Amino acid sequence: SGSVLPHCSTINLSGNCDLWAPDINFVNGQYVLYYSVSTVGSQVSAIGVAASPSMEPGTWTDLGAVVTSADGDNYNANTHLFVENSQLKLGFGSYWGCVFQVPLNSITSSAGALPGTHLAGYDGRRAEGSFTYKPASSPYYFEFFSDGITPFIGDTDRLPAGQEYKVLVGRGSSPSGPFVYQSGNDITLDLDPPSGTLVLGSHDNVYAPGGQSLFFDPVSGRDVIAYHYVPNDAFGGPSYLGINYVDFSSGWPVIVD
Repeated sequence: SGSVLPHCSTINLSGNCDLWAPDINFVNGQYVLYYSVSTVGSQVSAIGVAASPSMEPGTWTDLGAVVTSADGDNYNANTHLFVENSQLKLGFGSYWGCVFQVPLNSITSSAGALPGTHLAGYDGRRAEGSFTYKPASSPYYFEFFSDGITPFIGDTDRLPAGQEYKVLVGRGSSPSGPFVYQSGNDITLDLDPPSGTLVLGSHDNVYAPGGQSLFFDPVSGRDVIAYHYVPNDAFGGPSYLGINYVDFSSGWPVIVD
């Protein structure tokens, strides 16, 4: 293990030495890692990208910013790359107008005007963490996103129940949506309760799970979700990694043993 960019990002923004929300894919013979540059509460942010032939420390080349946002934009940086049939689609967004998607001509260049297609959430919703996934066993594409607030180290107060981080989803027939949840409504709608089917929420010793990613495990032959959470018995401490299998046989993702 080792740092991808030990000497900070070349992107000249606050937070460029404290990168977060990495998303990695294998594209055209190289490993491609997207990362976020931002500070909490600021809309001045960027999505950067680095590439490596092997993922080994010291082999990463920082290719700079792909998407930037500024005060007044209706989007913010937080990203996931969906790849299908050599087509690249970059999902991004956090708070403000929430989650969008733009096609890419290459790993560094947008193929359309920002912010692109609106995938999930709405103005003012605490939603982020776009992750588009199509299981081999399903005809549907699923748009996973994190909703609510994630606690930080040192926090001492609990949020009202249901306002903490959780993983929600919608499904559709295209990787660019529209995505609906089990009520049949679009996940971009401002509804009460908030739009999206619950996949993973607080339970047992898991509090505020989110920041999810999914992949197919060729060893077990099963779909897997990875996420971060805070232990219920150590609230206010560091986050931990959670990993579970996911079953799509009902038509919707269900966490299973």
